[in-house]
Amino acid sequence: MSLYTGQKVICINDIGNFHLKKGMTYTITGFERVDELPDGEGIFLAETKHYTDCPFLQYRFRPLNERKTDISFAHDILRKASKKAKV
Repeated sequence: MSLYTGQKVICINDIGNFHLKKGMTYTITGFERVDELPDGEGIFLAETKHYTDCPFLQYRFRPLNERKTDISFAHDILRKASKKAKV
């Protein structure tokens, strides 16, 4: 998984970790190499900084898919098409 500092991620696994909440969005503030972790790298999160200075396991998160494309034009097309269909 390719993560980067400043990226928004969603927690998908909070089992056994009371600092995280499944479904919550967090912001990555940094990384730390940890040999004991399965994927070898932990992440730090802005929203948990006051709870702990330990990195979290990457597998507990997935990237937040932020919509960067404006699809309002598609809504306009659908609106016009449905008006014509009603007439």
